[in-house]
This record gives sequence, C-alpha cells and structure tokens, in this order.
Amino acid sequence: MIQQQGRDIDSGEWQACHFIPIPDEAMTPNEKKMRARLGGLSLSAQRDPREYTKAALSRFMAKFYEEVDANGVLDERERERRAEAARKAHFTRMALKSARKRNGRHKNI
Repeated sequence: MIQQQGRDIDSGEWQACHFIPIPDEAMTPNEKKMRARLGGLSLSAQRDPREYTKAALSRFMAKFYEEVDANGVLDERERERRAEAARKAHFTRMALKSARKRNGRHKNI
C-alpha cells in the first residue's frame, strides 16, 4: 500500500499515516519544526481544537482578567473588553520585540 499525505493511493481512502520515530538529535531544526506542525495538524484533523485548548486558554486569559480587574469591581462586559485589549497589547508588544530583534535593534522595549 502506498501512502501520500495520509491517503491510501490504492483505495483512495484517507487513513492515518504512521511514521518511524526519528530521535531529535538526528533531525535538523527545520525537520523538528515540520514534525511538530504535522502533529498539531493531525490532532486538529481528528478533534476540535477549541475543545482540547479550552483549559489552557482559560488559564491564559485569567492573567489578563487579573491584570485589568484585580479587585473584581468591574461588570463582566467591561472586564471582558479590557482583558481582550490587554491580550492584544501583549501580543503586539511581543511582535514589536520580535521585529526589532530580527532587524538587529533589540534594545529593551
């Protein structure tokens, strides 16, 4: 049976591909990146990512809720709005740091 990207070419049916494990030290950084991407995409093809990332997202957002409303005095709608703005600021700050580092200007931001 010949398989290409999970498809059994002989029958035309989609099947899970099985790969021979390769030790990390035998892989280039790009191969490791592709292996990780393949794992993530394979999992997403089988299950809803919103379900298996729900707990992690909840813990991640808790950081922003605490940041914007440590005393719990805001109404829920305002708390959500501010937490979302804080999350966007966090990712924008990371993107700026990344861009500056790539351009060779990586001083503290």
